[in-house]
Amino acid sequence: MLESCDCLRTFKEIQTNEAVGLLRHMTKGTQAKDMFFNKDALWGYTRQKFQERALLLYKSMAKLHPDKVSALSLPPHESHRYTKAWEAITRIRKICSVGCGPGCDAAGVLALLQTIAKQGCNETKHQKKLLESVYLLDWAINEWATIVNILKDLLIPALVENIYCSSCD
Repeated sequence: MLESCDCLRTFKEIQTNEAVGLLRHMTKGTQAKDMFFNKDALWGYTRQKFQERALLLYKSMAKLHPDKVSALSLPPHESHRYTKAWEAITRIRKICSVGCGPGCDAAGVLALLQTIAKQGCNETKHQKKLLESVYLLDWAINEWATIVNILKDLLIPALVENIYCSSCD
């Protein structure tokens, strides 16, 4: 049992170390296509960033919830804009994520929509699926496919009707 823990720790260390270089280049915008052929780097990136990035989108959009906005004591015209934005969020049926990587942004939006549906304050509460479709677009979508396919298996058919992936530059 101890041996498998050592192997797992080593495996995570390898992924983390490989991801550091990729993240450094992604931060600067100097990544090259061949960097995405490194599966350890992609898994390391996903392990390090997926939840953080999904949660960032979730929290950013959740700030538009009427309860949060009312606490801000905004002028009526400002408050109305927030209300309209929240209403639009509750009606989301399709997502397009450009530069999607492993699908963090789509997962964050979907998590928010799940929360909203559980609270019973959106149009999806009577629908079987939260979303009609998700479009994941990335320059290296073929390289992200191993990870994105796992995400697709988790979301289809339970929460999303279709997930489409394509390359974009």
